[in-house]
Amino acid sequence: MRPEVRVRIGRIEGDLEDLRWAMERATPLPKQALRSEEEAHWDAIALNLHRFYSGVERILYEIARVADQAMPEGPHRHEELLRQASVEISSLRPAVLRHSTRIVSVNTVGSAVCFEMYMPSRSIEPA
Repeated sequence: MRPEVRVRIGRIEGDLEDLRWAMERATPLPKQALRSEEEAHWDAIALNLHRFYSGVERILYEIARVADQAMPEGPHRHEELLRQASVEISSLRPAVLRHSTRIVSVNTVGSAVCFEMYMPSRSIEPA
């Protein structure tokens, strides 16, 4: 494997760890927010969901740029990125998102809670 590919894989693995961390941080927050009148809990939920979604999107763009060599552009680029990631590209890569995940995500305007990324040997499941 070429060194630059190993570096990119390492970066994606680091991003996946960041996603796990964001999910772990966000999981107890809804219960805390419902019990409390403090707006800070809702802010923390929003921040962690944004962090999670941004991390997923960063990984998907890296895959689109490097593996697919085709970056979605235009006003619907986020939706197109989800579509692109949910299809297998023959002799290049498997689908990165399950089709059902892509449909749910697009229908909820990319809600981070709905994402389920998968790779042949790894999976990040929502808590």
